[in-house]
Amino acid sequence: RGDNLPSDMHSEAYEKSQAGIAQIKSAIYDVLANPETPSEGLGNSQIGKMIGIYHMSSSGKIDKHLGHVSASLLHQLKNEQIVDYNENSKKWSLKSH
Repeated sequence: RGDNLPSDMHSEAYEKSQAGIAQIKSAIYDVLANPETPSEGLGNSQIGKMIGIYHMSSSGKIDKHLGHVSASLLHQLKNEQIVDYNENSKKWSLKSH
């Protein structure tokens, strides 16, 4: 691997991160499945704020790079055919089956 870390550390870190990702994806699903969620869905930043992965800086602004986490996971959910993305509205919603 070339990074000088024992393989068991990689395994433990990987397992922890996968469990965390599963929890966040579950939270995203719960937000989108909530009856109070607008039928047109929610934007990435709205979802990120609702699940607590967006935080305000000391200046009161949200760091624009924080959206990469929720966007990445939303795209994973899209590839898993769980959510849809509307290009026009830039909103995410549960995939209708």
